[in-house]
Amino acid sequence: MAVSHDSALLDALSHALQALARERATVARGPKVLIDTDALDTSLAFSEALAPEHLQLIGAEAEALAPRVTRAGCLFVGAASATAFGDYVAGSNHTLPTDGAARFASGLTVAHFRRRMAEVRVGGAAGALARAGAPIARAEGFLVHGESMTARIDQNGSP
Repeated sequence: MAVSHDSALLDALSHALQALARERATVARGPKVLIDTDALDTSLAFSEALAPEHLQLIGAEAEALAPRVTRAGCLFVGAASATAFGDYVAGSNHTLPTDGAARFASGLTVAHFRRRMAEVRVGGAAGALARAGAPIARAEGFLVHGESMTARIDQNGSP
């Protein structure tokens, strides 16, 4: 998929893909859908909603736009930054979130193979946390969770 606010660029891309397909007598691998938007911000919003596995920014605005991208498995900035570099030799990896999962997930890293565990010590904050947390637990229907928090407060509001 290619998204741009520059219809001339999309036309040129379409012609280049067709020429490549004719040259190789095969189906050209590349964007199958070209989406023409009304503005650069619309293109970015579309991309953020799509949360693609790979996102390549090409054009004069690529460097300035890159910091605004928050939802992509891997971001490739500039015309020289082909996706294949990331898959094989540039330091990112080939195992990236697909099907829009970049909205909530990252590419595979060594951290995925390490076991993590949270550790909680509430101490003197139990009263304040119970007053904040118990109503939420009750609203969610977890009455005993709420009671387990409020049970840690004595009559004076202290744990």
